Amino acid sequence: MPEAEVPLDGLLERLQSGSKWLTTRSEQLYEADVTYDKEFDDLLHMWDELESALRVVHNYEHCVFGEDQHCPDDTVVSCAACIRA
Repeated sequence: MPEAEVPLDGLLERLQSGSKWLTTRSEQLYEADVTYDKEFDDLLHMWDELESALRVVHNYEHCVFGEDQHCPDDTVVSCAACIRA
């Protein structure tokens, strides 16, 4: 299904789970003293693209974790709404 057809809830769920995966993977890479991981880099780029689609296609202005929410403090990615806050 093209991104434009992905419902808002689906994009938010993907961004939330992606944030959790990226954070966990970052911790694993740090513990293993890995300086570069292509899978991590690719998924980080995809996360950024999905967030951009969320903002453009759905005109969404809140945190990806929900209205009146904030990205977790320990995450390796923060959404544009939290960065602006």
